[in-house]
Amino acid sequence: MKLVPQQRQASTAVGDALAAAFEFAATIAIFVAIGFGLDVWLGTTPVLTAVLTVFALVGQTIRVYFSYGAEIDRHQEAHRLAERARRAGGDGAKSVGGAEQ
Repeated sequence: MKLVPQQRQASTAVGDALAAAFEFAATIAIFVAIGFGLDVWLGTTPVLTAVLTVFALVGQTIRVYFSYGAEIDRHQEAHRLAERARRAGGDGAKSVGGAEQ
């Protein structure tokens, strides 16, 4: 029975990773297309394409960095809370067991 929740968690993690990767790539592709379109329209061949590509790449990298950091912080806080709850429950049981003896 414990394998079913782990499989759901793993498939959710894979789905989240694929969604993030697609969003990263699609955003950059959209900015490249916009830059290329503006370059053709304004006659500034690769200038705006390069500028908007770098802008999108830097922006997406910063977004992923901060979102990953926030996810790690949430995970660590949940782990700390679970550890405190485990220790509080374990200490309480030991003191009760010690008092009964």
